[in-house]
Amino acid sequence: MDKKAFFRLSLLEAFFTSFVVGLAETYFPAFSLSKGASSIEAGVLVSAPLIIALLMKWVLLKKFKSVTVSVWVPALAVIQLLALVFLAFSSHFAIPGIFIVLLLVYSVYWLGHFASLPAWNRWVFDLISMEQSQRYFSLRTRIVQMGIVTGLILGGYGLHLNILHWPIADLFFAMFLISALLKFFSYKLFSQHPQVSTPIRLDIVHARHLLLKYKPFLSSFSFFNLSVFLSASYVVSFLLVERHLTYEQFMWVMAGLFFGKIAMTIIIPRIESNISPYKLLYYGGLFAAPLPILWPFCNEVWMLFVVHVFSGLAWGAWEVGLSLCFFKNLPSHEKMEMISIYNMVGISTQVVGTLVGAFLLKYIIGENYEILFVMSGVIRLLCVLQLRKKTFGVL
Repeated sequence: MDKKAFFRLSLLEAFFTSFVVGLAETYFPAFSLSKGASSIEAGVLVSAPLIIALLMKWVLLKKFKSVTVSVWVPALAVIQLLALVFLAFSSHFAIPGIFIVLLLVYSVYWLGHFASLPAWNRWVFDLISMEQSQRYFSLRTRIVQMGIVTGLILGGYGLHLNILHWPIADLFFAMFLISALLKFFSYKLFSQHPQVSTPIRLDIVHARHLLLKYKPFLSSFSFFNLSVFLSASYVVSFLLVERHLTYEQFMWVMAGLFFGKIAMTIIIPRIESNISPYKLLYYGGLFAAPLPILWPFCNEVWMLFVVHVFSGLAWGAWEVGLSLCFFKNLPSHEKMEMISIYNMVGISTQVVGTLVGAFLLKYIIGENYEILFVMSGVIRLLCVLQLRKKTFGVL
């Protein structure tokens, strides 16, 4: 297969995969609320499944270490497909212990994401030259954001049909079933990618060495990420429960985030091409850090939308910078282990941050989300400054 054909397949897969993010993943908290979870439980279900997924990932990696990345990645797409089918049919049934059930199903879904990410990055590294990387990742990121926005809008307008007295269970059933079909398309596209012989095996000794090598960055990142998820997991509950947004209004507010990310992927290729990936990452995080402070002052839907657009611009720079750090700054023999370490640190601190946020809401600030957002914004800003003098990879 020539490079152009691979590019087309990969970018089409990116659109289908990201469409599912917008149509299904973005509405997981709304689905949890519709099934009877409390606002705090819905927030916990954003993050807690990730740590279970991480543990399951390491068990699977140990058992299937000789499997190649080009077999592993499509298989995990099937796992996500099955989780979405379960969610679709569960929308019509009253399930006892819904919190535990959703915790497990979301965990299986996120297993498919986090277990495939290091393998996918290594697979792409084997197929794309360094010269093509910045153009590829900028274009892929733009397509991903477009796919997310398309799915988000379709899901928002779909759920908005409940004002016509369509049962909300039927609407979620349709959304998750369509998402499962799109995951099947992603599986078929992965299956058509060029096959490689690289195994998914992770070198634990090498991983420990990398953990020490990049400890300054990882320690600063862990505090920043924890501060981000003090409040980030509770944005959906805040919008739907506290601000009483309709599904259509919620959709547009969330779309603002992805519009900002799309704009940043258009801006980045037009600025200096040799800009440091780490600078993109740092300044994106610096700009995003204090923005939660503005949430309490947003009394109109359009104000919430504008804040999310600026947030999207900032996080778009962070995400492109991070992708380029992994692809350009890290040598090939460090990629799979380092992405796994980054995910482990990111997920662990996300869960801790979410649980600390839940504790604050329930026992300290009386479910006052506005105070939580202000606290989080201040702590984020203090934490992101610690990343300024750190490095990540060979610069």
